[in-house]
Amino acid sequence: MARYFFSIRSGDRLIPDQEGIDLPASADLDACAVYLARKLRQDLGLPESDLGNLTVEVTDTGGELVTRVAVTG
Repeated sequence: MARYFFSIRSGDRLIPDQEGIDLPASADLDACAVYLARKLRQDLGLPESDLGNLTVEVTDTGGELVTRVAVTG
């Protein structure tokens, strides 16, 4: 298991993930990032079109960028 942080970027604004989540090394981090963004949109009641400018930046415990996923509706 490894801890990953899924921060949300919208333009120049970054909403950092302060807690992170433990996932197996074999986890599909891109799929997790897309799920997170869509769930957030749903929880906030935003239209699908609002996903167009979101990017999820996944980092490890050392702060190194593991993947960046542009989320579309």
